[in-house]
This record gives sequence, structure tokens and C-alpha cells, in this order.
Amino acid sequence: MTLCPPFLLQPLIENSFIHGVDTTQTLTHIHLTLQISGNRIMATITNTRSFNSGQSSGLNSTISNFKERLQILYQSDYRLSLNNTATHFVVSLDIPALTWSDIDSGLNDAYD
Repeated sequence: MTLCPPFLLQPLIENSFIHGVDTTQTLTHIHLTLQISGNRIMATITNTRSFNSGQSSGLNSTISNFKERLQILYQSDYRLSLNNTATHFVVSLDIPALTWSDIDSGLNDAYD
């Protein structure tokens, strides 16, 4: 069974709503893709950019905290990329798939 730590992606998905939903635009997109390949989990979250959000400090704080959690969980065995274009914000994450024994052996530190 392939596992991902509980609530790992939640901050990124929340931020796609906070920073991507713009009530002045007629259409907002939030797209989540998850893929399991071998012992890796790849996630991509793409959202349209809101030009009314004005909350970049909140985004920076979320990303900083998220990177800290990734470091605790995976040391250097992860890839996180952020791509900010004129119309979209894209977060891509590649992490190792975990097993129950991985979780039982100390991943609780990341959630303390």
C-alpha cells in the first residue's frame, strides 16, 4: 500500500483557493493531479492567479512551513517546484511513497 502523510497537501490546496479564486473573474481553475509511479508520488496543483488576493506574505509563510515539513519528513529526498506565470501558479511535488512502518517509525515529528 502506498501512503502519503496525512494532510501533507492540504496547505497547498488551501492556498490555491485563497490565492487563486478571484470573484472579479468569470472563471477560476484549480487542478490537482496525483500520480504514483514506482515508489514515488507526484502531485501538481495548478490554479489561476487572483490579481485581487494581495496576500503574498501568507503564501510565503505557507511555502516556508511546507518546506520545513518536507525537510523533516524526507530530508533531501523530495522535489518541490513553484512556477508563477502571468496567469497561473503551479506547485509540483515529488516525494517517496511511504509504508505503515515508515509512518510508525517517527514521522510524527513532522506534525508536532
